[in-house]
Amino acid sequence: MAQPTKRMNPNLILIPAGLGIGFFLNRILDRLLGVHLELWQGLSTISLAWLIDLVVIPLLVGAVTAYVIGRSGKWWCMLPVVWVRTLNYIGLSTTGWPEGSSLLPYGFWGFILFTVAECAMLGGYIGEYMRHRYNYYEPVTLMQNPGQKDLFDKQFEREEQK
Repeated sequence: MAQPTKRMNPNLILIPAGLGIGFFLNRILDRLLGVHLELWQGLSTISLAWLIDLVVIPLLVGAVTAYVIGRSGKWWCMLPVVWVRTLNYIGLSTTGWPEGSSLLPYGFWGFILFTVAECAMLGGYIGEYMRHRYNYYEPVTLMQNPGQKDLFDKQFEREEQK
């Protein structure tokens, strides 16, 4: 009798692919906007581009990441955004920052990181919904496992006899 072969779970390929796509998308969009959330330059820091970088880009990156990954994408979608923010903060703290601005203290940077992660999580829900809507997941039914069907039939017969 032939030994059954173990197939690789396709999610093991989709998770790193989704994380990589999300990471590079976030990095590219950050560079296009030219905004550093990690720097404070007074009230002139808060602008439309800064708010887009804080809310819209993580939402978009979370949605794309979750769409690529599929199931459980809403849990993975925060990682690319957090990685980019952390790498930017470490990079600015080691190489220095422009004159006239200061690096955010850890407490304020933590608030920015939390806000960005929550926006990515919301995007993750949107991405998973879009994936579910357009690529419908086939739920496990009783007909796919006939042994369970017999158990359920016996349970209903006992309930009917009472």
